[in-house]
Amino acid sequence: MLAIGDVACFEGRRAGRTGAAYDMAEVAAERLLGGTRSFIGSDESAAATVAGVEVASFGDALTRTPDAVDVLYADPVAGVYRKLVLAEDAHTLLGGILVGDASAYGALRTLVGARLEEDPASYVLPVRG
Repeated sequence: MLAIGDVACFEGRRAGRTGAAYDMAEVAAERLLGGTRSFIGSDESAAATVAGVEVASFGDALTRTPDAVDVLYADPVAGVYRKLVLAEDAHTLLGGILVGDASAYGALRTLVGARLEEDPASYVLPVRG
């Protein structure tokens, strides 16, 4: 049986994203042509504007990795929330969530799995100037 998109379930979860559906469709097409490729998951990162608020998540945004460390910044007056999820070493970026200002999404998403060279707090604190 093959399924793609919102009707498909992978590891107990629905992907719910267009990118995942495209990845699933490629696997389904290959299987229909006799191939043996399997779906192994896809990038679940997303950025959107919801009700006028920028929202983005990438990597292990929900801190599912054992012994991971969260670095948080919240400014309710400005409507900004930033969370980075770091590996146990407190320097390797695993994921994050950005709300209110997602301008760092593109740069941070590319750093997932990399060791942050600067103090991790500098990635969530507002820029002073």
